[in-house]
Amino acid sequence: MRQYLASQRTADVTFSWQGGEPTLLGVDFFREVVRLQRTYADGRRVSNTLQTNGTLLDDEWCEFFKENAWSATKTINEWYVSKAPGIEDGFQEIVETQRFNDFRGYNATLGVLWNITSYLNFGAVVNLPFTADLKVEQKIENLHLPPDDPERVKADEKQDVEMDFPVSFGFGLAWRPIDPLTLSLDYMRVEWPHFVFTDEAGDKYSVITSLPANEDGKADVGATNTVRFGVEYLFIWPKLVWPVRGGFFYDPEPAAGGTDDYFGFAAGSGVTFKWITFDIAYVFKFGADMNVFQCRFGLFLRYRPNTRKHL
Repeated sequence: MRQYLASQRTADVTFSWQGGEPTLLGVDFFREVVRLQRTYADGRRVSNTLQTNGTLLDDEWCEFFKENAWSATKTINEWYVSKAPGIEDGFQEIVETQRFNDFRGYNATLGVLWNITSYLNFGAVVNLPFTADLKVEQKIENLHLPPDDPERVKADEKQDVEMDFPVSFGFGLAWRPIDPLTLSLDYMRVEWPHFVFTDEAGDKYSVITSLPANEDGKADVGATNTVRFGVEYLFIWPKLVWPVRGGFFYDPEPAAGGTDDYFGFAAGSGVTFKWITFDIAYVFKFGADMNVFQCRFGLFLRYRPNTRKHL
């Protein structure tokens, strides 16, 4: 945090928390973020934007938003954590709400699966690019001002826009040298510079950063190349199957001027007894430059009744 803030040459610095579900990091993580930003802001006004599906929000999250002058009822919000010239108390409750309606578009996905041998499989997929039409309602308010204050609403507009979705493609290999052992490797590329929207005036903006696109119509973000490697071994008994899995991955995310690099590994196991499967998984993900760590556990229970006797 200190190194990143020190490298910025502007009075306003914004951190964008998105991709996956950022609230999985927990409230304590963002409390530490706010503390570090206040410590190393050095006169800058630091803001944070967080995009969430809201499924993990509870009373503790709402209290955190309230403490930091953040309305948790809006789609896109930001809170300011450093005192800057011209701001009396260091906080402004600026709420930006965007609503997307009447989404219309057509896309196509092409895939192929090739059994090269009984022990080697190859798969490939392409998500073709497409353009969608939609309506956008955008409103920006300063909630510190009373409702009848003409300066409370900074912007309130509606417009028809076009959103260009990028092409993505990938392929993978699965090799089974012996019956209980499977090795897999897959690759996926997404052309995020082509993920832009065009407003009614014909101006193009990045969907990722909301910044204006370059003269060539592309956003100033990087394409991502994701690589995953995994292995699974099955311990097989007459009435019981015990799988053990593990893997490593490189999973970058698009960001202004390039990509944010993330790495991680996953491990899992489970047991299958007749028609019941019990699985558990662990994922550890971190960003080398951002010191972001993410840990997840998953627990799955599947029930597959034997229906053959009814056929």
